[in-house]
Amino acid sequence: MTVLYFAGAEQPSHRNLLAEQGVTRFAINLTNMNRAVKGKGWKVAEHLPQGAEWVAYCDEATTWKMAAPYVEQGPLFTLAPRSWVEHFPDVTAYGPFWEDGAVNPKIFPIIGLTDAQVKHQGTLRSILSQCADNTLVAVTGSSRGVERLDALVTSAWVAAQRFGETQVWSGVRFHRYAGSRKAEARPKHRADMERLGIDYSLIEADDPEETARLAVSSWLAWEANQPGNVVSLSSSERFSDQDGMGSAHRALTIAAPLVRHDRDRVTLPILGLETLSERHVDGDGAETFTETQAVRSTARSMLACDSCFLATKCPMHQPGASCAYEIPLEIRTKDQLQALMRVVIEMQGQRVFFLRFAEQLQGQGLDGQLSAEIDRLFKSLAAVKDINDTRDVLRLEMEAKGNAGMLSRLFGADVGATARQLSAPLTGTQVLDAFEREGPPHGSH
Repeated sequence: MTVLYFAGAEQPSHRNLLAEQGVTRFAINLTNMNRAVKGKGWKVAEHLPQGAEWVAYCDEATTWKMAAPYVEQGPLFTLAPRSWVEHFPDVTAYGPFWEDGAVNPKIFPIIGLTDAQVKHQGTLRSILSQCADNTLVAVTGSSRGVERLDALVTSAWVAAQRFGETQVWSGVRFHRYAGSRKAEARPKHRADMERLGIDYSLIEADDPEETARLAVSSWLAWEANQPGNVVSLSSSERFSDQDGMGSAHRALTIAAPLVRHDRDRVTLPILGLETLSERHVDGDGAETFTETQAVRSTARSMLACDSCFLATKCPMHQPGASCAYEIPLEIRTKDQLQALMRVVIEMQGQRVFFLRFAEQLQGQGLDGQLSAEIDRLFKSLAAVKDINDTRDVLRLEMEAKGNAGMLSRLFGADVGATARQLSAPLTGTQVLDAFEREGPPHGSH
């Protein structure tokens, strides 16, 4: 399981938005905190929801003088450089950032990881293998591979507000789209957003606060769907959930390894099997038949109304139901193949004519998309023609050089030269005699 701590809590607007979304675990950047708060005596816990947890972490610009006033307030733990170990007599409240060869996993129960270490998959795998018994906490904006960590100080949700990213939990998977893809990504996740309690009209209007709320809600949903999201109470007072959050509140403990249970396997529901019978005749004329299993497609669909991006427009939508439609496609004969090609060509033709209709209605000149679809239609027609063409074709390529004759052009220079040779050598007298009898060759002078 992976426990989330949301970064950015040092800023009042971020802190309030996170609290409104039900966040109970916050992360404080100590450098940013010193910039945001002027003067001493600012108490972190007083500005967070009652009973909330908070952790502190450093960046390259943080000094101990900047960190000390907040470390003294007793965050759950502090992620800091290895050189700060002398300031933490209780190692359970301190997580040094990983340095290969400088951090002993046997001494520190908590180890911090940087964004660069998380994003480098080879480095991350190496750390995971060396620190199998430690609690690994990463400070990162990444969402790839983070489910392998014990805890995450995530700043990814801030990117939704700053850069227009779309981060959404679809019910089975966390999706993250760059700001340049929001026009194509957001409509297909409308139903997912509405299930998270998000106002899609504000998302469509590119409202930064609603986009950030979507990201936070999606991260919370992702966290809730991690394996082992309910654990027993921690034996350590520092990491216990006796603060009123309830037994379902995940403590910062390492989950026990899951026991694997083998069970009966079944074929994927989107695939089927069919039995093929093959006849064999031996030299004595005896017949034998063998049967083999071959894979085939099925019309059954795994789509569900609750996770379908067409849910808001589908006339057969029904909450909690599986998809009402099936696609009974089967290609076993030449006629079935011809029917499929005909349907595809007709569909493409309809698209071309609809775009032509739209081009005339808009009256804004030539539509490049229409031209592209026309080209695609003709390519499809050419492909169908090639598939249906069963003629046997013999192609000969000839290359003529110099004054080579037809035989040389067809079969090579040696053949032409051989054809011009006499069957037997002639003497000069024989040539003169033949010249006198038959006369000069036709056309000579």
